[in-house]
Amino acid sequence: MNESQAAPPDTANAVSGRGAALQCPRCHSWLPGDAPFGVCPACLLSSALPEPAAWPDDLDPGFLDPIERPGILGLLDGYLVLALLGEGATGIVFKAEDPALGRRVAIKVLRPGLAASPTASSRFLGEARAIAAVAHENIVAIHAVGEWKGLPYLVMSYVAGKTLAERIRRSGPLQLLEILRIGQQIAAGLELAHGQGVIHRDIEPANVLLENSVERVKLTDFGFAQVAEGEDPQRFGFVAGTPGYMAPEQLRTR
Repeated sequence: MNESQAAPPDTANAVSGRGAALQCPRCHSWLPGDAPFGVCPACLLSSALPEPAAWPDDLDPGFLDPIERPGILGLLDGYLVLALLGEGATGIVFKAEDPALGRRVAIKVLRPGLAASPTASSRFLGEARAIAAVAHENIVAIHAVGEWKGLPYLVMSYVAGKTLAERIRRSGPLQLLEILRIGQQIAAGLELAHGQGVIHRDIEPANVLLENSVERVKLTDFGFAQVAEGEDPQRFGFVAGTPGYMAPEQLRTR
């Protein structure tokens, strides 16, 4: 019997019937009989968080110009694309290098299936304007916007680290002090954004970046942001956000 399968400390309660001890079917740690969904909190969280994205099916690899250099996927409008970082409903994000300035950047490209829509392209560029208008240490900065082979793109600061989703997936639930530290930084970034009329509307673990070593919070993905003077897509029945993290009034398009 290994350590994870050792007898639970609450054997007396199990024998007496006051909350029979069970094992999590995934990690085999002991948990009380009334555990939600019959799994431990860490496994419950990991099952709800997205797995890292593979190369998008709707993006032709020929989208990048070829280059014969090891470790380089290709060229995007002069930027050296190093790796795929992830994808969302509206965009695909690459890790890249700006050779002119010698710095690492993140490049977000509008999904090919949305590029033909003037509304989608307008909202994508609206994200760049929304972020560029808000300068804060807890919000990812925008450096440039452009278009490449018919697809709009924006160039952002590259944050060396991981998302909050990855952090939870690897280490399980956060401790109280970590929750307070990360939550305070998220609130600080959102407060300044709200003060300038920008409402993020898609705060979820995958959109919260944690810098390496210091784990400074950087908010990203303002693709569903509402700008005070801008048109709100929810007026037309489009619900902006990630369902599992949306407020009830957001789901009711209020």
